[in-house]
Amino acid sequence: MVLETALNGRAEVLVTLNIADFVPASHFRLPVLTPGAFLRQLQVEKT
Repeated sequence: MVLETALNGRAEVLVTLNIADFVPASHFRLPVLTPGAFLRQLQVEKT
């Protein structure tokens, strides 16, 4: 249900500590990141 909601909401990324359960997201080209990786990505985009 979480993946379906993210896809229907046109999310750009799915942030979770449970990456293993969201492998199917790659079929929809939806990146799945841990919170730490997401924060690092935000820092890179900010600079």
